[in-house]
Amino acid sequence: MSKTAAEQTPRMVSTLRSTWRQDEWVKPFFARYAHILALTLFLGLLAFIFAGALMFTSGYMISLAATLPLTVLALHLPSLFVRIFGLGKPILQYVERLASHDWVLRMTSGLRRKLYGALERDAVFFRRSHRTGDILGLLAEDIGHLQNLYLRAVFPTAVAWLVYALGVAVLGFFDAWFALALALVLGVEVFLVPLVSALANRVRIERRKALKNE
Repeated sequence: MSKTAAEQTPRMVSTLRSTWRQDEWVKPFFARYAHILALTLFLGLLAFIFAGALMFTSGYMISLAATLPLTVLALHLPSLFVRIFGLGKPILQYVERLASHDWVLRMTSGLRRKLYGALERDAVFFRRSHRTGDILGLLAEDIGHLQNLYLRAVFPTAVAWLVYALGVAVLGFFDAWFALALALVLGVEVFLVPLVSALANRVRIERRKALKNE
């Protein structure tokens, strides 16, 4: 990590912590719809497990078939699991999408109601200085971006962290040193690479936001 990125990391973490403590908009929805959020993360983890199991069982069945077993019945059990995991993976992904969209849409609808209620009290000021429709459009667009943030960034990242923790914990039962090596290698990809990417793009994002606000 570069010196600039290393200097920015504690500052960004401190800013995120203070923002989270003072937040009165998004944080309440985590507690209010915690069951839907937990279901979303569980389904995402289960879909990933089914995807890995599908790859393993299909590869095992192909390898077994290549050895020319004495009877075709030897392929019956692997093919059964291939069908189970092959059907279960898209179903779990579809249900996970439903649950995640349900949580995000509940949150954004609540945010819009709270936003319009707050702006209603200051409507006189907005009519004097700005066109109310333009302001509402910009603020509603920002709330819409939250929807993409959670669906495309937050939820996949949370599932990746769960898979990372589960994978290291499971391998730890068999070989602690191999689990430690895997934790270090995957930790770079799961934690360090996104952090460096966020720090590198921070200046560009702030400049884009400033130009958009102008």
